[in-house]
Order: sequence, then C-alpha cells, then structure tokens
Amino acid sequence: MVERPRVKGKFAPSPHSYQHLLSYPQVKVWIDIYRSPNTRDNYLRALEFVTKSTGLTPDKLIKLSEGKAKEAVMGIVREYIQADKLMVGHILQTAMKGVL
Repeated sequence: MVERPRVKGKFAPSPHSYQHLLSYPQVKVWIDIYRSPNTRDNYLRALEFVTKSTGLTPDKLIKLSEGKAKEAVMGIVREYIQADKLMVGHILQTAMKGVL
C-alpha cells in the first residue's frame, strides 16, 4: 500500500448560507428558542431550503394563511418522501412546525 503524505490545510471561515435569514426579526425570535447548535443549524438550513424552493421570504411565508403555508411546505416534504428520502422530509416538516 502506498502511503500518501498528509497535507494540512487551512480553511477560511465563511458565513453560513442561511446567515441572511437571521436579518428577519421573526426568524431570530424563532431560532433563539433552540439551544442546541446542531438543531439551530438544521432548522435554519431547512428554512433556507423551504424559502428557496417556494420563492417566498420568511416574512411572506409567515403571512400566508395557515392552510397555504402548510400546503407549500408539505408539497416539498411530499417530494422527498416520494423520492424515499424520509429523513430529509421529516426534518423539513419538524423544523417548519416551529415557524408556521
């Protein structure tokens, strides 16, 4: 077996892709409830995914009627479940229950 030399590199820290969502006061209030960094990260990623998939900002998503908001989110969740990606669908559904 050929041994490869170990390479040490430095990665420049960069903001998370969902960082812009924290500029919305409603998002900040919602996510501050959760203490676990992993939960916060997963839920913000889920919210980012839903807003990108629906084309709605967090403000517009929250202003939708409860039925329309659930319809939008469940449409995305259904796609994942049908693609046999149950865990992703479950995470999206769970995260969005806290928002809507």
